[in-house]
Amino acid sequence: MWEWDLKTRALTWDAQMYHLYQRTPQTDTPPLHILMDSLHPDDKARFEEALQQTIRHDAVFEGNYRISWPNGEVRHVRAAARAARDKDGNAVRLTGVNFDITEVKRAQEALSESEAFLDRAGRMAGVGGWRVNLKTNSIYWSKETRHIHEVED
Repeated sequence: MWEWDLKTRALTWDAQMYHLYQRTPQTDTPPLHILMDSLHPDDKARFEEALQQTIRHDAVFEGNYRISWPNGEVRHVRAAARAARDKDGNAVRLTGVNFDITEVKRAQEALSESEAFLDRAGRMAGVGGWRVNLKTNSIYWSKETRHIHEVED
């Protein structure tokens, strides 16, 4: 869990946040610097824009971002937060949580690779596949099955 005081710009992390970023609370580096230094360069602008939207428009901050650990390993993080506002409606504090979703991302990537491999193998062999969902009474045909039966996508 984390809390960001928008007036003082002080970001406070609990022990789990330090663990998530592979840092220790005893470091002299403030959490805000750790966060910004850890964000993947390709995700930094999107992250900052989502934060600004939350601050300006009372939107819920949420998104998936990549971070780099000190050893260079890239991890995937899911972040979610809400803004606390003063009586005039100005955001004064963000409170949120981050979750490591690296294993979920890896499983999704492995599934995508497996599906692509199966699709290529089916095309090369001229073999299609299908399945029936008895609960929804729906039928799924692979691309190759549709091609074999000359059915449009």
